[in-house]
Amino acid sequence: MEATARARADSDPSLGMFDCNTKGEITFVSDTFARWVNMDTEDLHGWKFLNIFHPLAVEGFRAGFLAAIPDGRKYTASHMEIIPTDRPNFFADIMIQPAEENGRVLRWVGVIRKEEHAS
Repeated sequence: MEATARARADSDPSLGMFDCNTKGEITFVSDTFARWVNMDTEDLHGWKFLNIFHPLAVEGFRAGFLAAIPDGRKYTASHMEIIPTDRPNFFADIMIQPAEENGRVLRWVGVIRKEEHAS
């Protein structure tokens, strides 16, 4: 089932997806997400993905997500400025939620959507 979900994530041009481990480090990035920021998927693993955000937003995003992890609650960030390599900046909404089994968080699943009205 996980392979099917990842194949769909890689083929959806309107939605960027990623998975994080229980510490919040990225372990998977969809091809769409990597293409939007003009980076290889591996270059976004761990906490390196924070480099795509506007520098003034990095600490707030990281602190907010890390605060959600112990509680196992969904984290959302709206209107995040994304700074791709050699491409125009854009704004996105990000939602990260826990993937649980038997009440235990196994990993975190994230979705990034480009804002339609962003310039």
